[in-house]
Amino acid sequence: PSKRKDGIPRIFFDGAGWAFAFEVGVCKYIHENFDVAQTCEVFAISAGNVSAICLLLDTDPSLLLRAHYPRLWKSMVCAHVREPLFGFCNRLHPIRMLMEELLPPDFYQKVSGRYHIAICSWPFLSMRFVSEFS
Repeated sequence: PSKRKDGIPRIFFDGAGWAFAFEVGVCKYIHENFDVAQTCEVFAISAGNVSAICLLLDTDPSLLLRAHYPRLWKSMVCAHVREPLFGFCNRLHPIRMLMEELLPPDFYQKVSGRYHIAICSWPFLSMRFVSEFS
């Protein structure tokens, strides 16, 4: 984690493919030991959004993984998946569907401006961040 000049912690969860399990462990540790869910800014790309969502919801990530494991697994390991679950290649549709299913209706109000989803544009691999939600 890093801090801005105003002292607000910023955390980035990388997509990292198979490393998402490690990041979920990091999220669980942060969840159990620090009170940052209401104050931190969270940046995430791809599967890092699992940890980001759990941190922002102040929820144990293992609950999310148990409930959606088959879907997460398929997205992480299947090379033929045309729409990865967490927004790779400029596609927001899969993550939007997951978020609408998982999240409380007021989630976007709670995290707008603090949750930054990185979207990779293919084939140029440029990045843009989505951080305002409605």
